Amino acid sequence: MRKRAVLSVLTLLLAGGVQAKNGDSFKYTYTLQGAGSGAVGMLEMNGRLLMNADELARALSRAGWLDKSFAGGFRSGLIPVIQPGGNHFADPAAFAQRFGLTIRVDRPARKLLVSKGAAPKASASAPTARAPQTAPSAKPAQAPAPVHGTRQLDGENALPGQTFTLGESSPLNFTLNRAEYSVGRLVIGDSVYSPKADQKLLILHYTVHNPQKREVRYHWSDLSFTAVDAQDRNHNFVQAVARDGTRDALTMRLKPAQKVDVVTAVLVPAAGPVPKLIVSRESGAPVLRYDLRGKVTALPAPFADPADPYGASARAQVSAHAATFLPMGWLDIRLDEVKFTTEPLNGQAPATGKRYLTAVFTLKNHGPRETRYHWGDFKPALKDADGERLAYNEKMLKASRDEKASGMLPTGEETRVRFFWEVPATLGADTLYFTDRQGLTYAFDVKSVR
Repeated sequence: MRKRAVLSVLTLLLAGGVQAKNGDSFKYTYTLQGAGSGAVGMLEMNGRLLMNADELARALSRAGWLDKSFAGGFRSGLIPVIQPGGNHFADPAAFAQRFGLTIRVDRPARKLLVSKGAAPKASASAPTARAPQTAPSAKPAQAPAPVHGTRQLDGENALPGQTFTLGESSPLNFTLNRAEYSVGRLVIGDSVYSPKADQKLLILHYTVHNPQKREVRYHWSDLSFTAVDAQDRNHNFVQAVARDGTRDALTMRLKPAQKVDVVTAVLVPAAGPVPKLIVSRESGAPVLRYDLRGKVTALPAPFADPADPYGASARAQVSAHAATFLPMGWLDIRLDEVKFTTEPLNGQAPATGKRYLTAVFTLKNHGPRETRYHWGDFKPALKDADGERLAYNEKMLKASRDEKASGMLPTGEETRVRFFWEVPATLGADTLYFTDRQGLTYAFDVKSVR
């Protein structure tokens, strides 16, 4: 049976002392109440005192306070961590809350006192901190940063729906309205942002408001968005913004008190959630940090991987149905018809004892301008009833004529094309696969075709 402490209220003794510099590292002495002591690394980062979570976890494991499966390092997402030098550094508050401990931090003495169970009642010398919504800071308490034209909001940790002022020399008010995952496309101006097979889009909807008494420009370069994935890797936004609800690239002069609703996106890994978003206005100025866990609209069926209960993971292969348009880069594709035939295709009849299976697709251009369609843009494949996968013959024909299909497709318009495979006359088909060589693959069940 795992030896786990009962969850208790975290207590921190954050006594005064010399202000540490960002990036300074220290060694603190930890004492496990009644179970020994040792040394643990500490790090000053952005006004927060962080603790080497790996070192303390191993000490807790040796003492029997923590399950050994956690002793060699932290799985991503267990608690918020940063990884300078390959070590996992965590806020003592988050660590204690996760593992049901009481941790007292004595800065002047550079000591940690770690104990199980409920924290003792707070006193004047040992104030009790609530389980944090934001990480505790080693800095003296400061007045909340003002939000021009609205109420004041505390700190730099933000929630969707809250308004904050970003920037000092030319401030803008910023509100993150909502975020969503998508495997579709985002069109901004003349560009199409579409995920590859191992990606998805994190689409951000937000409002920008001018709190100043003069006009202020808003352009994609005036705010920066960085998504941090579950592996602590940073992903920058697409460096383009549109007026929300349109495809129009946005550059405008905001008059005093004027607001505009905006949309942008970040290409992030297909698998797993994106737990953090960082929004900034000016280099060196305070940023906003959003904890996105549980706050992003999930991927819809059939694109969401059912193994992920939060709907944050995209399938690389999607089970699809005919007669339904599906996104694929600039195009939407729709499977219209699948049948067997013995008619000549590409100027050649099927061999003796063989027949062709043909698949007709409609291609619709959803991009901002005309786009090419050509056999090399696609990679269909067929799995027959014996389970053998038949490769693409690199031929794409017009839907009703034995002529090669290719050309330029204007935005908003459709064309119909046909693909074919030669198969034994007595053998049925199982699955038709369709991809554009970069994005996800659609799998159509064609067992019923006779």
